[in-house]
Amino acid sequence: VRLKLFHPHILAGLGTGLVGSFTTFSTFSVVTVLLLRSGSIFMAFIYVLLSFAGGLFVTWCGYTLGRRMFKKRGEAAS
Repeated sequence: VRLKLFHPHILAGLGTGLVGSFTTFSTFSVVTVLLLRSGSIFMAFIYVLLSFAGGLFVTWCGYTLGRRMFKKRGEAAS
């Protein structure tokens, strides 16, 4: 009953994002553990480092692009 307070697109986005985050993190964890169990400690370290660094970099790129697009849209409206 309370879910009707939210637009269906918001609920779909939240649900997809939540489920997607669990599956992405579980895959990341399994790959890391498999690398460690196989004795590939260096590769596990590189995998974790690049995953975090890559994630932060792509997040920064999206944030920067979003700000530029929002700024241009605001300038066009003026």
